[in-house]
Amino acid sequence: MKRCVPWLVLVGIVATSGPIASVSGAGAAKGPPTKTIPAHFTDAVSTDNCHSAIGISFAGVPHAISYSITYWDGYYQTVEPASLTPEQLKQDDAPYRANHSIKGADFFVPITGGWGSGPCKKGKNDPTDGGRFSKGATVVAMFPPNYKPKKPTVEVSIVLHGDKVTVGSSVEVKVKVTAGKVTLTKVNLGKGLEGVGSVAEITDRPAGLSGFSLAPHHSKVFRFTLEAKREGTETLSAQADATSNDGLSAQGTDSKGLSIGQKALAVTVAANPSTVRLELDGDTLKPQVVKVTVTIKNLLQKPVTNATLCGSVRCRRLQEGRLRLHDPLEGECAQPPRGADQGSVVRAPRGGSCGGAAAVRGSSGDAWWSGSS
Repeated sequence: MKRCVPWLVLVGIVATSGPIASVSGAGAAKGPPTKTIPAHFTDAVSTDNCHSAIGISFAGVPHAISYSITYWDGYYQTVEPASLTPEQLKQDDAPYRANHSIKGADFFVPITGGWGSGPCKKGKNDPTDGGRFSKGATVVAMFPPNYKPKKPTVEVSIVLHGDKVTVGSSVEVKVKVTAGKVTLTKVNLGKGLEGVGSVAEITDRPAGLSGFSLAPHHSKVFRFTLEAKREGTETLSAQADATSNDGLSAQGTDSKGLSIGQKALAVTVAANPSTVRLELDGDTLKPQVVKVTVTIKNLLQKPVTNATLCGSVRCRRLQEGRLRLHDPLEGECAQPPRGADQGSVVRAPRGGSCGGAAAVRGSSGDAWWSGSS
């Protein structure tokens, strides 16, 4: 096989009356709004390696009505200007996109190219054409005279499942990022969650915290897992930076307090008898009385105060029937009418099984404590 050496042919482009004015930022001082966007030369090679097309690649900008393009041509020693609409750009690069390696760009402006007879080997690409286009290109997006880009916004919220955590336990923390009315690109959360300090450790950190996009009013949730290491308080925080398609930036932050305490109580629930056999009285079952006892043990070396008992007793019925509770421990937490050792009485008029659960919350000095079973 012989190696193909491309020969160069200048591809015509639409010329303007002169070089465009230099523009920096999102708009010019006079005339219609403009925005300078990144652009670079690309050496696009055909699938059979027998044709090479060198041109300017760049990403399109929403709402742009045309693009002013300038580049330095080292062969002719001059600045070449052009002005093309999005429709013209798509029409010009369509033949090359069909069978050339053009990736990562919305538009490709062909400048020159070369052909060779097959079979052809893949050679080393040179988008500067031996230094001819080494000074690069400038592309400026032109907008309608009254165009004003919408300001992007990004909202960050931290959701902590349980703001009071005991030492040794794990808790899930969600960081939610939401876009406003404008599409966001290049959203960056950094490390995602900050401020854990020495009281806790992040044991599970999600991937993909940066470089993602969000459509208007859409959200993305990241889940972190924290392991409580010692008693104390910290302020968790998260910050997101983002950019709109118009190049405007947005930032959002949120913070949430985290309190970690020692488990101070042991709570047990026991039924006596634990198994009940219901006897038939004709066609009906005789109800039996079961005493449910909730025992609370103080694990601290000091008294606890303001104890509040709350819980529930649940029965699984094997047959249809109603469950009648006396002094039920369910619903909102409230001071029980009797001591915690008195328990609750459950009547099960139909065959089935019952289970109990209880929790106690309170305080001791400046510390909070909890226990459950």
